[in-house]
Amino acid sequence: MNQQHTQRTESTVPNTPGAVERSKTGTEGFFKNIMTGTGKVVSSGVSGVGKVVSSSVSGVGKVVSTTASGVGKVVSTTVSTGASGINYMFSGVTKVVKTVLPNGAGSINITFDKDVYRPGEMINGAVRLSILRNINAKCLNVKIEGIEFASKLRTEYDDNGGFDPNSHEAPRAWRDERREIFSEIKALQEFSKKSDLPIGTYDYKFQHLLPTNLPGSFHYMSKNITADVKYRVKVWMELKEGSKVAVESLLNVYEIINRPPRPVVETREKSFVFGGRGKLQIKLNLDKDIFFLGEKMAVKLNVDNQTRKDVSHLRIKLMRTINVKVNDDQGTHVEDVCRTSYPGVKAKTTFNDIVYFDIPANLESDPTSSGHLCQNLYHLDVECEVARAFDLRIHPKIIIASSPHNIVQTTSSA
Repeated sequence: MNQQHTQRTESTVPNTPGAVERSKTGTEGFFKNIMTGTGKVVSSGVSGVGKVVSSSVSGVGKVVSTTASGVGKVVSTTVSTGASGINYMFSGVTKVVKTVLPNGAGSINITFDKDVYRPGEMINGAVRLSILRNINAKCLNVKIEGIEFASKLRTEYDDNGGFDPNSHEAPRAWRDERREIFSEIKALQEFSKKSDLPIGTYDYKFQHLLPTNLPGSFHYMSKNITADVKYRVKVWMELKEGSKVAVESLLNVYEIINRPPRPVVETREKSFVFGGRGKLQIKLNLDKDIFFLGEKMAVKLNVDNQTRKDVSHLRIKLMRTINVKVNDDQGTHVEDVCRTSYPGVKAKTTFNDIVYFDIPANLESDPTSSGHLCQNLYHLDVECEVARAFDLRIHPKIIIASSPHNIVQTTSSA
């Protein structure tokens, strides 16, 4: 297993075009849609495109521009929009992504009822066509999909298990694997074959029930691995001459933890060459192993230092592990997310108390995700730091959930 370990304060996301290129390829396929209505003309005329108001969502809308054989060029431009107020299809706070039709013919908007979804929930979406001049539209389709994408940079050897001795380094190449979680596509509207779509505003609603037991959406990219679990909705209009206009939005899906929290107890001890006959022992107790963004974690520590060495500091670090699997080849990256230090324990003394560790509410990394190809996992590093010696550490595994609503509480029957 290829393993990397870096501290978050020292790590950066390098510019790796190869990984980016791979993370954007091969993502066709999509989900079940229920259409309500057949495209009623809400208003006609050239003035305005309807009232589309939503909460601000930056970087959510993304449009695919590709060329398909026998189809023609896909023309698309994305504009992320957002404001406060009332949305034209849903009450409350929603998000909107928008694409502009070619030659100023109008726009296509997708609106969602929520910013975040859970597995098993219904996605309620709406599409608005704002047509400012007649357009030769053929049909309007919607597609929803979930995919896992894993990529790993590996050393390439020849048939004899070696490489060119004249080369200064072994050749390396990216290896990818993609898994479709779910995928469906359905037509929202077939337009008239005899005439163009006239000026007006056309609204369409769609629904999709997300499958249960989905891995949470997350994205990670480093110089050696890429991990992507993503869910997206794509709406596109086919024109009669063969071209397409598309608008696409990523969905945030948080994983459901299908079990109640469990207590954690871990103990470890060690002795030192020049520390006398005594041992240094640490025991950790957690009331549960599932925590939420912004939660203050109560950690009960018992540190019995019967050596002649001082423990200079106690330290708790939240660690993140990214696992990818590419054609049965494993890749791992471990990083330090955040840390807190506490006073140490003098030689021949004992510390027995509760310390508190804050999980940031605005955690830059995503909550726990347990996919088949990609995993985003967490554990604690609890350390007794000893000068001029190897530290004593324990590594209890924990789960970071987005909120208490993402935990399924089960009860045992008698």
